[in-house]
Amino acid sequence: MIRYESLSGSVISMKLRGTSDPSFVQIQETGTGSVGVYAYSFAASVEQEIFFSAALPHAYREMSTVLPVVRWAPTTTTTGSIVWGLEYAWASQDAAFGNTSILNVTGTATGGKLNKLAQFSSVYPSSRIGGVVLGRLFRDVASASDTYADGAALFDMGWVYERDGDGSMNQLSKSNVTANL
Repeated sequence: MIRYESLSGSVISMKLRGTSDPSFVQIQETGTGSVGVYAYSFAASVEQEIFFSAALPHAYREMSTVLPVVRWAPTTTTTGSIVWGLEYAWASQDAAFGNTSILNVTGTATGGKLNKLAQFSSVYPSSRIGGVVLGRLFRDVASASDTYADGAALFDMGWVYERDGDGSMNQLSKSNVTANL
């Protein structure tokens, strides 16, 4: 039986470069002047980006595809489309990173601060547990398909993956043969 799990990363803990950073803006408050809750908002007029890394967990079904996803919301009631871009590179343990690849996905702002999910195309990391992805997530404002004129608040970036058990038999591999450490 195929089961799926999600490996999510809090956007707030992701790395900013210091240039082309999204703004940290209030998303909602009590209505009576509280501090409220905040998220990174990606502008409609200039490309902004965040950087991340993640490792494939021990429950990952080795050599299967993963589905990158973002959870986001429009910051106003305006409608339009938002294009998210994902630049990434994978490396297995003890292997070199190859060239990066770039994926795009279009999300729709339907007139409210709704929690939205956008799914990129599945990717094949060709990696075993412990494989690492380095990535850059950005709003692709240069795309003619990005028509939403306001900020897009990003909450979460994650990977949906197939799992084949509760973990691994060893610390560094799926094999039930003890590795030479």
